[in-house]
Amino acid sequence: MKTNVLVEFYELMNKREVDAALALCHPDLHYTERSLKNHYVGADRLGDLTRRSFEAIPTLAWQVMDTVADGDRAAVEMKMTGQLERPIVGHEPTGKPFVFYYAVFANLRDGKIAAMDLYSDPTQLEKDPE
Repeated sequence: MKTNVLVEFYELMNKREVDAALALCHPDLHYTERSLKNHYVGADRLGDLTRRSFEAIPTLAWQVMDTVADGDRAAVEMKMTGQLERPIVGHEPTGKPFVFYYAVFANLRDGKIAAMDLYSDPTQLEKDPE
């Protein structure tokens, strides 16, 4: 896998070009937040989740910190920042900035992102940013 597909995905998300980012994904994308035990099937479901995230966190931004790739698999170390202004996924708005680190393991199929597995410590949102 070329990790630049994942880098491009997050660059497009940062520009709020959700549809363009989702075009890099297989239509039956499997998106799993392992720590939260959330599993979504379909690029359209990820699009819905992302749009709700932008509503709750208008300043949401991603930074790719590191990448590795081997064949059709890649891993990306991520840093997500923002300020929660509306409730989302069981979190009440605090109005305070947050920093959230996580890792994404991805698989490609037919040149598109077919699976994204996210691993994180969800309690990071309860801590003051570094």
